[in-house]
Amino acid sequence: MLLWLICLFSCNTRVENGGNVEKISKKTNAIIDTVLVNDTVAKQEINPYRYEKLKEYGDSINSYFQTFGWGRKDYKFNINTDTIINENNVEYFHKQLVPFSVYVFDTEEEATDYFNELMTIEFVSDFGINKKPNHIFVDSNRVVWLKMENAYAHRAKYIIELFLKVFEYPPIDFNINLPLGCNYCVKWTTSDTTLKEIYGTWYANKSNQIDTSGYSKYQIDTLLIQFTKDSVKINNENYLYNISSARAFPNAKYYWEYSFVSTFNNKQPKRLTTQFYKEIKELQKVRKELIFYNIFLIKNGKRNESFTIAKTNNDEIYITLYRRFYILHRK
Repeated sequence: MLLWLICLFSCNTRVENGGNVEKISKKTNAIIDTVLVNDTVAKQEINPYRYEKLKEYGDSINSYFQTFGWGRKDYKFNINTDTIINENNVEYFHKQLVPFSVYVFDTEEEATDYFNELMTIEFVSDFGINKKPNHIFVDSNRVVWLKMENAYAHRAKYIIELFLKVFEYPPIDFNINLPLGCNYCVKWTTSDTTLKEIYGTWYANKSNQIDTSGYSKYQIDTLLIQFTKDSVKINNENYLYNISSARAFPNAKYYWEYSFVSTFNNKQPKRLTTQFYKEIKELQKVRKELIFYNIFLIKNGKRNESFTIAKTNNDEIYITLYRRFYILHRK
């Protein structure tokens, strides 16, 4: 039995199930094993998750926990692992102490695509993919997911550093690569926040109402926006602006899907208008990098309206403003 890692939902445990992140395989004849692995079997494990490394990880975590009273003085290492065969990957879920899973794919491309999908869900959700601290990364044809309880949030950095050190992964930049499961509380910025690539004037001749869940007092179709270094002019109104968060997504398809179409965190599905849904489905066909900005407008020293910008190239930008969606072109 191999011993790999990290968990939540697999490629096929997606948001169509209402945000449930149980480990579910949609393959009809999926094999699900739960095993207690003894020392003899575990020593046959493949690097970097061989038995001695798993033991070192467990001992290190327990020792670290003892520094603030959580660790056990009578701690004895053992391995408890699930192996789950899914339609597109095999998950090896190590369940002891701070659990982790490894999803193994046939190719590096499949692993990278799944990583991009998971990270998009993590970042477009206000409270992260599961409202808990996570560290997710891709390693060749494997996606590794280290997951923690909320009580570990203030110690997540040290736990992740222990994990990376034991399994001999390079250190990470915690300001850039680490989602901590509460993006509403801790804003992230990993992209250009000057808007310099979209300085200038943009226009749209129509808009689509996003959903039917509420009324917007603004029914603006023709939109003219001018961006400068310090201000933005929307039709005839001038504002200062502040960028609260910005991030580049490698695959625009997942941004459109998980921002609007699919649901997660047990949220109710948005009641999208027919026209907006059609527009989003078309945008999902474009698999290219997308840069996302969340922007607050400032008027008379007070924070006013907020809106989002999604940019995929220099010719079009996509704005959600006043519950309406605009595709803008350079003027």
